[in-house]
Amino acid sequence: MKTSSNLKHVHFAILDENDRIADAFIGLRRYPSGLFILFITSNLYHALKEKVESAVSSLKILKPDLQVKYLKNNLNDYWGVFFKVQKLATRIVENDKNVNFYANISTQNRIAAMAVRDALATLRTRSICYYFKRGSEDGMPEIIEVPIPPSHRDITKVLPILRTLYEKGGKVNSIEEIAREVGGILSRSENFDSQARLVEYYVKKLEVYAIVRIASGKRKEVKLTGVPFP
Repeated sequence: MKTSSNLKHVHFAILDENDRIADAFIGLRRYPSGLFILFITSNLYHALKEKVESAVSSLKILKPDLQVKYLKNNLNDYWGVFFKVQKLATRIVENDKNVNFYANISTQNRIAAMAVRDALATLRTRSICYYFKRGSEDGMPEIIEVPIPPSHRDITKVLPILRTLYEKGGKVNSIEEIAREVGGILSRSENFDSQARLVEYYVKKLEVYAIVRIASGKRKEVKLTGVPFP
């Protein structure tokens, strides 16, 4: 995605069927952003997008330069949201390394919220995640920032493994199957056995954090956690 060179602040937000449209944009007052990327639930995409466009026309009275990008997504697909956010954010950073990211994770869909947070955590750039709650003394919503665990950045080393698992429906029959796809990317060795051992090392490391599950037995079937049931 191309962005202008002066685009320093980018905002992510989520709109599921039980979320209020106004709530998705509530952080713009505190964190002014030039680009707003809105993930909308796929089952109500067109209806909600029409309502959002009406709301944005009012927002542009106060912020005429605001750009809004609409993305249709299955918000219960953790890895689908994760990879899309990670890909978009990476492209933006490649264009401008000084960009700041903000993510409104106030949505009632906690799967999508965590996917956005974790995707931004893989980047080595300034990112702020927040949610809000109503009922403060002055009647204004209170915005609460959520820390992003720096350990999530280790995921960048194993993104090829995670992407392979996701693209294969969340499951492969063996670690060797993953190695055939990405062994040459992760390892400097041209020897397949060496590549497979390195892939196995990374897969077992992911299992420690419950990102994947390895079945017992000789074949060692690998499953990616968080993939929706068919």
